[in-house]
Amino acid sequence: MLIGLFTLLLGIFGVGSEDVFYLDKIDKGIKKYITDKERKKELQGDLKNYTKALNQFAKILKGHLKELKKKNHDRNTTRQWYVDFFDSRMEERKELQALFIDQRSNLQKNITEDEWTEIMQMATKEANKVEAKEQKKELKQKSKNIFENQEQVIKDVIFDPDKKSKVQEALRTYEQEFIEAQEAYGDININETDFLADKNASKADMQKFADNLNVQTINMYKAYMDFLMEMKENTNDEEWASIIKVFNKGV
Repeated sequence: MLIGLFTLLLGIFGVGSEDVFYLDKIDKGIKKYITDKERKKELQGDLKNYTKALNQFAKILKGHLKELKKKNHDRNTTRQWYVDFFDSRMEERKELQALFIDQRSNLQKNITEDEWTEIMQMATKEANKVEAKEQKKELKQKSKNIFENQEQVIKDVIFDPDKKSKVQEALRTYEQEFIEAQEAYGDININETDFLADKNASKADMQKFADNLNVQTINMYKAYMDFLMEMKENTNDEEWASIIKVFNKGV
């Protein structure tokens, strides 16, 4: 299965409780190390509610990206449409991040120091698993394959050297931003990010972290739009149709 923009965005937000707090198996840690039944029940309820919100987000996002693929096929789709589309996705993202920050803060307040230490030790072991490293390597390779396919179709269908060069350069810029975003989120774990293990991390710490990740995503969106606009300027209808067909497989 190809990893594309949709897959990357789902990876960014996650669809399980462990991703809510950017900690592996946080739900497992709560179940194992919190012995107070009432507190455990409350925290598990919070995780369940947040997972529902994530799943709902994923469902809505899937619909949005279906619309995006349809619009990609239309050469008359304006840059402003893409700007409005991605601005809306960023607003949804920020709403989800606000919920993430509130829930993470609540988690920190309702877990004791000893419980937190035990959960962090478990999270560290999970983060060090070979399987996670292999999965990251596999996703990177799949991304490389997508862009290689796009590069090849551009090479095959655009015969004007100057136009081909412009489209290829725009694609390479998008590829770079895509990979940087993928790596930024792939590197989020207890070993790479100091505040994740900090029981006293402030909301300001979390917001700063979220803001930095948002910059990566915005840069990726901009490069995505730049590529499509450059391609529009440097292809005819037949060339456009051939390239966009391959491009949409990566969305």
